[in-house]
Amino acid sequence: MKLTVFSDELMLDIRAAAKTIAGWGSRYIDLRGLINGKGIEFQSDEELKELRQYLDSLGLKVAAIQSSLLKVHLPDEERLQKEHEKLDGIIRAANALDCTLVRSFNCWQPERDRYDTLTEQPVDLQKVIDMFRPFALKAKENGITLSLECCGQSPEEVIAVIEGTGLDNVTLAWDVTNLYEFEKGVEHEERFERLFKYSSMLHVKSRGILPEVMDLPTPWHKVLKKMYDMGLDIPVSIETHYPGGGQVNKEDATRRCFMAIRDIWDEISGEKLFERAYANDPVGFVVVGLGMGAGRARQLMNTSGTKLLGVCDIDLEKAKQIGNELKVKYSSDINEFLSDPNVEVMYVVTPTGAHCDVADLCLKAGKHVLLTKPMDVDAQRCKKTIELAQELGLKLSIDYDVRQEETFLELKKAMEEGWFGKVFNMSTSLRINRPQSYFDENGGWRGTWRWDGGGSLSNQGIHEIDRIVALLGVPEYVSGHFSIQTHDIETEDIGNGYFAFKDGCTATFASTTSYPIPNAWYLRVEIFGTQGAFVMTSGGPEGKLCKWFKDGQWNDVAPYPMQRIFKQGSDRFAYYVRTGDPCGVTGIDGYNPRATLDALYKSAKLSGAMVKVD
Repeated sequence: MKLTVFSDELMLDIRAAAKTIAGWGSRYIDLRGLINGKGIEFQSDEELKELRQYLDSLGLKVAAIQSSLLKVHLPDEERLQKEHEKLDGIIRAANALDCTLVRSFNCWQPERDRYDTLTEQPVDLQKVIDMFRPFALKAKENGITLSLECCGQSPEEVIAVIEGTGLDNVTLAWDVTNLYEFEKGVEHEERFERLFKYSSMLHVKSRGILPEVMDLPTPWHKVLKKMYDMGLDIPVSIETHYPGGGQVNKEDATRRCFMAIRDIWDEISGEKLFERAYANDPVGFVVVGLGMGAGRARQLMNTSGTKLLGVCDIDLEKAKQIGNELKVKYSSDINEFLSDPNVEVMYVVTPTGAHCDVADLCLKAGKHVLLTKPMDVDAQRCKKTIELAQELGLKLSIDYDVRQEETFLELKKAMEEGWFGKVFNMSTSLRINRPQSYFDENGGWRGTWRWDGGGSLSNQGIHEIDRIVALLGVPEYVSGHFSIQTHDIETEDIGNGYFAFKDGCTATFASTTSYPIPNAWYLRVEIFGTQGAFVMTSGGPEGKLCKWFKDGQWNDVAPYPMQRIFKQGSDRFAYYVRTGDPCGVTGIDGYNPRATLDALYKSAKLSGAMVKVD
């Protein structure tokens, strides 16, 4: 879920609103209403650039542009021309802000008593489709998905327009509370799956959440549970619509709605706070590198038993922004933290090619080190850091969060218990959409050999290489193939690997950042052996799927159900530091996937020849 907030709901200037929203722990923001005193479509290129830089400094991505495009009833040609000009401006803004999702309407805004009648009026329906389709085509040509809000319309009317348009970039912006307002007393749960199949975002209103205005109780727990079960990762946007009055202002109402949805999602996804016995003696962390590190810093603020003491980045302004937001010390000089006796752990989230250099500096200063993945750009560099940590008697780990998930724990247990019999094969694929701007930002270090250590197989795919190695062991030989399909980068944006193990088991892995579905993170994992099989999917057309096969039938229940023990990698590392219990993810667990990846790249440069893994 991408939990996000309409920027203008707080009734604040965009900068103040964005800073406040980031302070709630959000990684996303939706832009609607006046920005710099005018609509998003009227922003100059320089204003858009400055806005993007400011949002980047807060660690915020634009989840959606919430436009008023085509919010008019059966417009004439003059109005349609104005709407086309609006769309041109929106496309320009979307490109500048790296946002491919735009909320729109569809030329049908009738009187209230005509709700849910469009599908019964084929002439009017065709008029709407004919008016709307040129806008959808222009959006498609520019890589934009239009999400049609069911404001004053039923979801079925919107779906009729979507289907009539016949384009895959037209989707539904489902305003759940509106459904319960216009269709009171109707049982909707059986429709959830159908509506989600068309939806690319949800809207959340205070009328279904806050007691002060809870005239339309909305079953958000059931809605979000269905979304979770289907494996959807779409924006859930807080569009508070707080009517005012009483002692609650718009900002507080919006914050409460945000927290309520977040708490429901945490409960459903099993990511609730894990209380630690040492909560009153938390492990002191400093985060180094504030790209992805900004999110890691916020994570530490909300994890029992950890305390964020500071943030560090070579960009002092970025460090200042995050430090002030989280009310912790900030600096561009790492030595200010290395000399602080209260700092126990340095959490290194720099570009990959600097991981071990920074880690070595921290270890020599007597600090434990948690590194983000992958450990570094080559295995030999990782080996030297592991040896240094051992020599100094300090703790070193990698934040492979996948290893904390229940499904991984259940698979690991099934492997250990021999549930699959003799394992024959494991196949994994990871399909992601990454625009060119993703590679160009922050100095363009991604997609380079020196700083990223590879492309789709390394930056994103290392999680799945680690999953294979953790479950099956280090392969004896590998064969790799990769190419560049859609991006201007040094490294691959599509790669394929074949793994051969000593016991005869094989594995395959494919990873790409060129998948055409916007914001996609589509994972598929399969394992089979002489006695059983397993399949898991998320983020794709199958939804969230996890099934186990044995004795002639598929089962939804794992043979060895496991509960998540740690919230994420930093929670586990803090537990390791404070209790001394086994780390679970050691430096060797950083080395082995990197060594496997190095062999894959070596093989690819040898036209796929089998290469032995070190």
